[in-house]
Parts: sequence; structure tokens; C-alpha cells
Amino acid sequence: MPRAAAALAVIIFSVPSVLILLTLLSLPVCCCRSGPPGKGQVTMLVGWVISMCSLVWQATGIGFHEHFNHNDIFHTIFMVGLAVTYAGLRRR
Repeated sequence: MPRAAAALAVIIFSVPSVLILLTLLSLPVCCCRSGPPGKGQVTMLVGWVISMCSLVWQATGIGFHEHFNHNDIFHTIFMVGLAVTYAGLRRR
């Protein structure tokens, strides 16, 4: 299987869980009934959106160099997104 097809298969496989987690993180932020969302909740949502952007970058196949290709950029952006998500979890 070519690399692009394998990357696309991984992205398609992860879409359901990514969307479920996005929905669960969005509920307290967008549907706040008892008061405004906490800063930790917003930070977690922003971190997850950054992580989702990394999946979009992976699908584009755009790289800067043969030693820093789209897969390397994907993992770098994903790690930043997870760090921001973790920062939101720590605030809660």
C-alpha cells in the first residue's frame, strides 16, 4: 500500500473517535447552561482543535524537506495540541 493511501486510511479510521471527543469537549463550552465555561474547558477544546488541524495537515501531504515531511509536521503539531489539551486538563 502506498504511503499516501496508508496515511489516508489512518485518518479515516480515526475520524469517528476524533469527532466524538470534539463533541464531548464542545458541550461544556458551547452549551453552558449553569454559567460560563471554565478556562480549562476552553483550553482543552482549543488543544483538541489544534490536534485536528494536524490531521488536516497530514492529509495534504505538504512537507518542507525530505527529512521534515508531512508526517513529521503532523506529529509536531499533534504534540503541541496534546500539550495544550493537557494544560486544560491541569486547570480543571
